[in-house]
Amino acid sequence: MSHTDKAQRRYISTYNVRAREKSFEIGQKVLVLIPDSRSSKTLSRWIGPAVIKDKLSNHSYLVDINGTVKHIHADKLRNYHIQVNEVVCDTVNKLD
Repeated sequence: MSHTDKAQRRYISTYNVRAREKSFEIGQKVLVLIPDSRSSKTLSRWIGPAVIKDKLSNHSYLVDINGTVKHIHADKLRNYHIQVNEVVCDTVNKLD
């Protein structure tokens, strides 16, 4: 086994430690990783929510981002979770 083969196997095992299979359903809300050209070439930011419009392959989706449909790989997508900080309930108590 050559040095290149050993290095490749080590790279694969290191990558697979955190790699997870991603799958999204049509109509599901997601966040999209977009390069942020305003601050730096190396920085990106998550925008959304966007909506999955179509599944082109196991890792390729058509995503509606603010009315624009783009072809995006699953590596650039993340589930969108709604976070509720406060629930307010206004009730009226009537005494008859």
